[in-house]
Amino acid sequence: PRLLTAIEEASKKGSLQLLELNLSNNKMTPEEGLQLAHILGTTKAAAGIVLAACGLEWRVIAAIIYQLLTNEAIREDGKLDLSNNNLGLDGAKVIANIFVL
Repeated sequence: PRLLTAIEEASKKGSLQLLELNLSNNKMTPEEGLQLAHILGTTKAAAGIVLAACGLEWRVIAAIIYQLLTNEAIREDGKLDLSNNNLGLDGAKVIANIFVL
């Protein structure tokens, strides 16, 4: 939580410009995942976000994807790694619907 709080404070001040964020294998509660989603919705120029094996539930993953898709400052050619999280079949269906035009 301290790391996310520090990242969020830097983001609020406008001094956060991520090139890559790798929080792999750092287990997060749903609240921490949603805090991260909010941060990603306001951060600038992230080219790579790696959240593999963080124990994220599909609702949190959906929130992260939504924030990234609505953040105009995020690079379109960036990478997002959400592998080895708790997506499940229902989550996969919801996430797939996010990308349906």
